[in-house]
Amino acid sequence: MEGFQVSKILSEDIPNSIVLEILLLITFSTIVFIVAVSFDVFELSYQYCVESGSKGFQGLIILSVILVFALMIFSFRRWKEYKTELHMRLHAEEGLKEANRKLSLLTRITRHDIKNKIQAIYLYSELLGYSEDDQTKENAAIIMNEAESIENLISFTKIYEELGSTEPQWYNIADAFREVACSEEFVTLKILTDTCDVEIYADPLFSKAIYNLIENAVRHGDYTTSITITCEKGPKNSLLIHCKDNGVGIPEEKKSLIFNEGVGKNTGLGLFLIQEILSITQISISEVGIEGEGADFLISVPEGHWKH
Repeated sequence: MEGFQVSKILSEDIPNSIVLEILLLITFSTIVFIVAVSFDVFELSYQYCVESGSKGFQGLIILSVILVFALMIFSFRRWKEYKTELHMRLHAEEGLKEANRKLSLLTRITRHDIKNKIQAIYLYSELLGYSEDDQTKENAAIIMNEAESIENLISFTKIYEELGSTEPQWYNIADAFREVACSEEFVTLKILTDTCDVEIYADPLFSKAIYNLIENAVRHGDYTTSITITCEKGPKNSLLIHCKDNGVGIPEEKKSLIFNEGVGKNTGLGLFLIQEILSITQISISEVGIEGEGADFLISVPEGHWKH
């Protein structure tokens, strides 16, 4: 993600600075020209040269040459400054890419080693489960559950590592929800997306955000059997996407907490991850449902980040 941000700096900040400076020079030159024409500066200069003879004409030529030469020196110095800055940023980007590569490699190796240890824990916990002692069986079940939680957290680090690493793309809302609805764990769930034939600009992990949103409705809704997705135009030409289920809903006092890291019955990272994925392209999410009538997650997409 950092490499992507540096690339944006290289492709936007420096060119924009150059363009701005050129525009300022052109604007200033235009203003000077207009003022000169308004006060007949060119005619007065010509009369001065005629009245002063060759000396006045020579002085005007020398002054013009000095001004042009000064402008050339200024332009050359500015170009060297831009060139130096560009070289420094390119060097910083290469260093950042190399650091990210090494960190990613270390993360993958560590994640692989931890998963191997978890498999060993699973094996010995299963063996303990065959014990005739009830307390030992109970302890084995606790160990197994904790190992599963650790494995889920490790899997989360892999997903989070990929967050923002590639450029966002356009995704059709209805197609994204229908695709996730085809998963085996959601075959009994009814998902309606009739009014959402629009596209939004989101991170490539958008499908993971949709999956987590639906899984959250099933896991925490207790008796959720259907989810309705509706889209409507909001204030400031934004797009409002409602994801409403028919479950138990969310208590008012918990609505401001559910998107925090670690809050929830499982890993506590599902809604937190959804918020992080959407925020990559300035998309926000909140819960606006009524307890007892089902959860209603409102996804707000700003202008320019959605289209028909």
